[in-house]
Amino acid sequence: MVLWWKQGVDVSVRPWCQYYIDAEIRANGKHWRFSGIYGEPRTELRSKTWDTLRYLRSQDELPWLCAGDFNEVLFQHEQHGGNPRGVSNMVAFGDCLNDCNLSDLGYSGYDYTWNNKREGIDNIQVRLDRGTATTSFLGMFPLTAVEHIATEESDHMALLIKIRDEPPMRASSSPRGFLFEEMWLKYEGSDKMVAKAWENRSTGVRGLEGLWSQLREVSSDIKRWSFETFGSVQAEIKRLRTKLEDARAAARFDGTSQEVKDIEQQLHMIHEREEVMYKHRSRQEWLRASDKNTKFFQNRASHRRRKNTIRGIRCPDGSWCKSNEGMSRLAHDFYQKLYTSEGSSGGQEVLDLMQELVSEEMNSALTVTLSDKEIEETLFQMGPTKAPGPDGLPALFYQRHWAFFREHVC
Repeated sequence: MVLWWKQGVDVSVRPWCQYYIDAEIRANGKHWRFSGIYGEPRTELRSKTWDTLRYLRSQDELPWLCAGDFNEVLFQHEQHGGNPRGVSNMVAFGDCLNDCNLSDLGYSGYDYTWNNKREGIDNIQVRLDRGTATTSFLGMFPLTAVEHIATEESDHMALLIKIRDEPPMRASSSPRGFLFEEMWLKYEGSDKMVAKAWENRSTGVRGLEGLWSQLREVSSDIKRWSFETFGSVQAEIKRLRTKLEDARAAARFDGTSQEVKDIEQQLHMIHEREEVMYKHRSRQEWLRASDKNTKFFQNRASHRRRKNTIRGIRCPDGSWCKSNEGMSRLAHDFYQKLYTSEGSSGGQEVLDLMQELVSEEMNSALTVTLSDKEIEETLFQMGPTKAPGPDGLPALFYQRHWAFFREHVC
């Protein structure tokens, strides 16, 4: 095993052996840990690898990236060909990762990383190599991604691990869409602001057309209000923490001052907003905000973001497109072709042979106009913070301000 690094990166190699290299990394103001692993190839001795991982985990609480050839899989579908993997061996690997708080980072590219290079039914391919990381590492680098890279000589593919805390910048001509944040409702003036915007933007047109037109204008007002009132939550937390340190230093000899109490109260309020924000983005409905679950919500939001990020789309010719405009065009063309009718003939002849199962009475019941009560009940049965529609507004917004919308919808 060997470890190389570039100039400008501070690497401190810890004790190492033939099965692992362990190192501390300091770069770009961040401090974390990397371990390269080679798992014991003999099945009967593989427990030594899991014991080694648990030992490495016990050394400290640094954010940890652990990657390499573990010589084991987590699931049967990670092997193609050969005899089925031993269930107990897979369970032991999974238990070890859980004990070490390590999560599989997933991958892009070919499914398997090792190939015995034999022909026909003797060919076996397995995903033996993978990248894993702790929750704290993914909090520091939420968009870390693993790519399988083909090699010419080795029977293993290489792992390219891209460590990112922000998505790569892509030039785009599309403006950023509006997305409603649940944390805005924690601000005591939010309801009055929406009511005022709704009144000022009234067009006098009733029905859905008037509703959509008015909502577009109200969304612009909310977005502007958010920027002026909230700005960046993280930046505000950082500013208040610095201000609190200065206030505590000034009050060192006089005891806790009123200024310290005021700043602490402001921090408490903004941390509540932060928790609500990450809960909304994580889409975890079964946990409540205000239960000190901010770190959990952050990690779930980062996981969703990493999982949902589209880094490229394969073109019909086999090449990869990674530009926003190109991917948008490919998606548009695909679905346009998918839902474009190529024409048909003889359809009525087929329908004439089918037995009618829906009676006129049943059809009348199914096509009856929806009542106002049914519309309202349906709205309030929806998950408040589930994925919003194209307008960026979740069900929560419509539930909260139903009094404004009822006259347009009902």
